[in-house]
Amino acid sequence: MGERERHGARDRHGEPDRRIGPYTLVARLGEGGMGAVYLARDARRRPAAVKVLRAELARDQGMVRRFRREADAAAAVRGRGVARLLGHGLDGPVLWIAAEFLAGPTLHQAVQVCGTFDEGGARALGTELACALMVIHGAALVHRDLKPSNIVLTRDGPRVIDFGIARPEYGLTLTDPGTAPATPGYAPPEQVTGRRSGPAADVFALGAVLAFACTGRAPFGSGHPAAVNFRVVHESPDLAGVPPALGPLLRDCMAKDPAARPRPADLPALLGAAGRRGELPWRSPPLSGEIERLGREAEERLAERDTESRPPRRRTVLAASGSAVLAAGGGVLAWWLARDRRTGPRVSDSGVPYAKPLARPEPGAVPDPLWFADGIAPDGPDPLAVDRVVVAPAGGGLAAWRQDTGVRMWSWPGHGAPDRHGPLLAAGRHLLVVTRGGRLTALDARSGEVAWDTTEADAAQALAVDGTHAYVLDRRRAVVAVEREGHRVRWRSREGITSDGPAGAAVADGRLLVCDRDGKGVAFDTATGDVAWRRDFGPVKPYDAARGLRPAVHEDRFCVGGDRIAVVRARDGGLRWAKDRDTTFAPRSWGAPAVAEGHLYVPRPALSTRELICLDVADGSQVWASDVGYADDVFGADLLPVQAVVREGDALYVPLGAERRYGKLGHDRGVAVLDAVTGAELWVLSDDSTQVGWRLAAAAGRVFVTRGERLRAMPTW
Repeated sequence: MGERERHGARDRHGEPDRRIGPYTLVARLGEGGMGAVYLARDARRRPAAVKVLRAELARDQGMVRRFRREADAAAAVRGRGVARLLGHGLDGPVLWIAAEFLAGPTLHQAVQVCGTFDEGGARALGTELACALMVIHGAALVHRDLKPSNIVLTRDGPRVIDFGIARPEYGLTLTDPGTAPATPGYAPPEQVTGRRSGPAADVFALGAVLAFACTGRAPFGSGHPAAVNFRVVHESPDLAGVPPALGPLLRDCMAKDPAARPRPADLPALLGAAGRRGELPWRSPPLSGEIERLGREAEERLAERDTESRPPRRRTVLAASGSAVLAAGGGVLAWWLARDRRTGPRVSDSGVPYAKPLARPEPGAVPDPLWFADGIAPDGPDPLAVDRVVVAPAGGGLAAWRQDTGVRMWSWPGHGAPDRHGPLLAAGRHLLVVTRGGRLTALDARSGEVAWDTTEADAAQALAVDGTHAYVLDRRRAVVAVEREGHRVRWRSREGITSDGPAGAAVADGRLLVCDRDGKGVAFDTATGDVAWRRDFGPVKPYDAARGLRPAVHEDRFCVGGDRIAVVRARDGGLRWAKDRDTTFAPRSWGAPAVAEGHLYVPRPALSTRELICLDVADGSQVWASDVGYADDVFGADLLPVQAVVREGDALYVPLGAERRYGKLGHDRGVAVLDAVTGAELWVLSDDSTQVGWRLAAAAGRVFVTRGERLRAMPTW
């Protein structure tokens, strides 16, 4: 076997060969600061996750030493609750580490998707993590970066990953005070201030992790790292929402004095008989279903006969929010697979069979709907795909149809028509809707029964939802956070949204960004309701009735339309990149953005063109532009769509808006369907209805389109 085959090599783009040591690379899972991670299989078709150091970093001896140290640390730790190292190649042109493939979400993702842990679940989680820490400390190492995104939940329990900054127990800190790469809010005071951090540092982090599992938020809040670290050193943790019986133990774990914290060996007894206090969360729905789904997808992907000559290039990789999340500090991955857009899993995470994809569609050949249903209210919120159904306004309330068959499952008369400006919100198996009288109602998506409702928020418009809260705008224009579990108001903002009209909102990285029709964006801290930052994105004009455009989210960034298209960091509003409109020749602003698979899709503001453009969300570089025929006239007066495009598979559904002449609405141009990879237009979906406005949602290989009184399920490919 030659040197190239043993160690692998790179092409002129810096991509590794398909063969890395004994592994065949199958698909790229994700990438981070130190390198890319691939799903791979060995000669016996057993899965592995192979991390490859970036080509440019392989020339940096400091990074090479760190990569070697990570491999050495991972190799030294074997036992319960720790991801297992399978092998490594630390010589030759390509440096790599192979680790056990873990099909499951991180704890951070599990809480976001499935909700917080109850007391029994938190005790079980804490017991398993304490055992993992004993294994790590038994190898004379301190992890030093235990946090929710470094814990993967599998069917067999949690696994601790990422030894990128692990150090010998007897060693000194890795960096100077204030520069340690550990995560603010989980690193203890001694690590933050640059003192020696021993095994007690991991106990502090474990306490913070369990507080997050119970509440969905970090116990020392969020914000600028320096502010969080100050609270770690000088303030007590916020344990509101932690089960009362657990609070004292978690407070002891997060004691400022390392000597006052319990030892990992004592924690299982202190946590009690976790198994007798409730079912193990990773063996119980809904988390067990998520883990099983991810395992099936991994098996299907590994079983494919992959005919590509090398792993997917960067621009064809799925976005990290659905395919893989790299551990901070460049350590081992917390990985899981998303639907591969060419083959796809057979069922969705809710158990809905995926629609059979179209054969490569022919331009101009409009396919028949997979199914359709009538009785939709033409004036209401966009449809919502949630759990196994698609929900749309009907009969003064809401109705739901099976995503795969179109069978009507339930109807809900409501407390008056749903607010037509704000979205319906999906919250696990519940959907949230705002109706008259300031009422916020949660419905069970499968039965349509009311799970809970409240008027305490005095809700006027739904905004967004995350793992712990629903966010609404009240009738005084203040932003309100309502607990998903307790159904109580958690906070109400001291400052309101100043302009009238509907607002657009999204949540990312502990921030709720609310944008008004004037293009003013205000980001609220989701834990406290305090204003974290503000930014003026420029007025929205003349898009539909003066309303704020809903931001899109990509990982820890917001993508915002308006006078400029801008991508900003969610945490502090820092600008990553932006594109201004041509104020001379573009009378309208950028449209509503959408992000999928690492690309940003947005209507371009121009006088003479009616284009949708596709940009690389990382840097704003243009991938393609397509003249889709948006409604347009020389005065920019037409009613353009405020809804973003919808991508499902390789199909891109683009609402085109309506003509407006002499103050009156005219012909609606329909929905253009494009090839998302190339931007080529394939067909336009239109009908004879006199109603204006197409509304879209997507799930399980289908795009759901409402128009007038009809709901259609359209195919993808």
